[in-house]
Amino acid sequence: MSSADSFIRKKLAKLEEKGYNPHDFSLPTLNEYETEISKIPEYSDGLVLMTKWNWRSTDVQPGQELGLCLEQGQNTMASCWGIQKNAEGSYEKKNNSYQINMSLIPEGARLSDYTDIGTYATPAFNGSWLCGNVMSCPKNEW
Repeated sequence: MSSADSFIRKKLAKLEEKGYNPHDFSLPTLNEYETEISKIPEYSDGLVLMTKWNWRSTDVQPGQELGLCLEQGQNTMASCWGIQKNAEGSYEKKNNSYQINMSLIPEGARLSDYTDIGTYATPAFNGSWLCGNVMSCPKNEW
């Protein structure tokens, strides 16, 4: 873990030294990274929730966002993510991440009504997710 941390710190520092903005690559600045890393001992018990999610692609129309929320009981914040199907019928490569108080969601609400927190958020932290891109499965797997 410490060698991975050292590698990331060096690469972020090098990007900034060369005049690049890490945000242009969907990366945090070195300072943002160090701030988030310092929070881990107080935030996490070291456990990570892993899940796999399937749906029928034909049930989602172009322009719609497909979403999933996981929560641990009433009056808790749910970790959610959404994936937009574009006008061409393909799914966007970037997943949107949300953290939503489930007890405050009005009827008819959509994930897209909320603010995406995933752009510069630390994966698996404060509702952000380690999500892979959407993958197609052969029809016989259904």
